[in-house]
Amino acid sequence: KSAALSMNGGDFDAKMSLSSWQRQEVTWWVDNIASQEYFLTPRPITLEWFSDASTKGWGLYCPETGVSTGGLWAPDEAQLHINVLELKSLFFGCLVFMKSVFSAHAHIHTDSQVALNVLKHQGSTHSKWCNKYASKILRFCEQHDIHITVSYVASSRNCEADKASRVFSNDDTEWQLDPKIFAQICSIFGTPDIDMFASRLNAQLPLYCSWHPDPGATH
Repeated sequence: KSAALSMNGGDFDAKMSLSSWQRQEVTWWVDNIASQEYFLTPRPITLEWFSDASTKGWGLYCPETGVSTGGLWAPDEAQLHINVLELKSLFFGCLVFMKSVFSAHAHIHTDSQVALNVLKHQGSTHSKWCNKYASKILRFCEQHDIHITVSYVASSRNCEADKASRVFSNDDTEWQLDPKIFAQICSIFGTPDIDMFASRLNAQLPLYCSWHPDPGATH
C-alpha cells in the first residue's frame, strides 16, 4: 500500500495491483478473521528463550535447559541488513526450540527494538525482507497454535545469545565434500538416507544431523 501510494502521488483513489503473495495474505484474513480470538488472560508461559544476531552469525539461548546454539551466516545472508538478520535469528529460534511444541505460550527476548516492533505490528511496510521473516514467524506460530510474547532485553543482559552469534569454535570446519564428487559416489553406491555431522550450510541431503541444535536438522 505504501509503495502504491508513493507511485501514485498519495492518491488514495488510485488503483493498485496485488501480487500473488499479497493475494494470499488478503485471502488468509478473509478466511480467518471471523474465527480469530484474543484472550485477555493468555496461557501461562511454558517456554522462554533469547535471540541475537551479528553480521557474522546467529545465536540462541534457552535458560530453562541451559542450551545455547548458533551458526555462521552464508555469504549471501551476511549481506542482509542487521534488522533482517535479527528477525531471521528469531525465526531460527522458532525452528530450534519450538519445532515439536504445540498449543503453548512462548516468551521471546530480543535486543533489537526494530525486530520487536515488526513482530508487535505483525509485519513491516518499510522493509519487504523484515516483513518476509515476520510472516514466517507468525505463520509458524499459527500452525503450532503458539502464542508469543516478545520483549526487549538490553544487550548487556543478552550475553549467552550474543556470544553464540559471534564466537565460533568451528570456523574452519564448515566444509563439505565437493557436491559433484558426492553425486558421483551416490550414482555408484546409492543415495544415503541422512547426512551425518552436517549443518544447514553444508548438508547435502534434506535429512541431516548436526552437532548443535540447528534450524534445519532432523536430529
